[in-house]
Amino acid sequence: MDLTKFKKYPSQISTTFKRFPLASAFAFITFFIIITLCEIRPSFLEDAIKSLIWLSISPVAAMLIAAATTLFQESRKSTSHVPQIITSSTWLVISATLVAIFFREDEIHLFYFTSTIILFYLVAVLSIFFAPFWGQQDENGFWNFLQKNIKALITAVIISAILLGAVEGLVLGFAGLFDTDFSEKVYFYIFLFCSCTVLPILYFTGIPSIDECLEEKPSLNKFTTSTIRFLFIPVLAIGILLFYAYIIKFIALWNMPEGVVSAFVSS
Repeated sequence: MDLTKFKKYPSQISTTFKRFPLASAFAFITFFIIITLCEIRPSFLEDAIKSLIWLSISPVAAMLIAAATTLFQESRKSTSHVPQIITSSTWLVISATLVAIFFREDEIHLFYFTSTIILFYLVAVLSIFFAPFWGQQDENGFWNFLQKNIKALITAVIISAILLGAVEGLVLGFAGLFDTDFSEKVYFYIFLFCSCTVLPILYFTGIPSIDECLEEKPSLNKFTTSTIRFLFIPVLAIGILLFYAYIIKFIALWNMPEGVVSAFVSS
C-alpha cells in the first residue's frame, strides 16, 4: 500500500489554509455556530427563530462561495481581495434578506423559501466546477478538474469517516475504562466536527490547481464530452432558470402558481 500521499497531507493541509483562507475559516465557523445553536436553542426566544435559521444556512453556502471565488481568481491569476469581499457581502445580504422577508411557517412560503435556498446551494456547488473555466476555449481542463474533484471528495469522505469512527471509538473506550457515561452530545459534536470542518478542509486539500488540469491530456472521449455538453448542461441550465422564473413570479404575484408545471417543479 502506497502511503506517500497520506504522508503529504500535513503539508498539503497547511497549504490549503493559505490557498483557501476564507473557505477554511468558514469551515470552522460553521462548526462553532452549529454547536452554539444546539446549546442555546432550548432557551432561545421564539421570535429569534429567523436568526437561528439564518445562522444555519448562511455559513455553509458562504464557505462554498468563498472556495468558488478563490478558484475563479486562481484561473485568472488574480490575488485581489475585492472579489472575495464582493461575493461574501452579496451572499450575506441575500441570505439575510431571504430569511427576514420570505421565511414563514405557512406551507406556501416555506416551500418557496426552501426551494430558493436549495437553488442557491446548487449554484454555489456548481460554481466550484464551472467558474474557474468560464470562457476557457479548452474543455479538457474542466473534465480533468471535475474528475480530480470527485476523487478528492471521495477521499475526504473516507478519511473523515475513518477519523470519526476512530475518535468516537476512543471516547467510547475511555468511557468504559473509567466507568464514565458521556452524553450523546459528545458523540454528536464529534460527528459535527468531522463533517463540517474536517471533511471540507480535506476536500479543499485535494482540489487540484487550475494550471495542472489545463496541462494534462484529455481524460474523456469526444462522445462523452459532446453528450454532457449538449445534453446534460442545457437540461440543468433550463431547470435552474425554471426555478428562478417561478421564484420571480411568486415575488411579483405573491401567489403560488398552479398547474402541471407547478406540480412538476414541486416534485
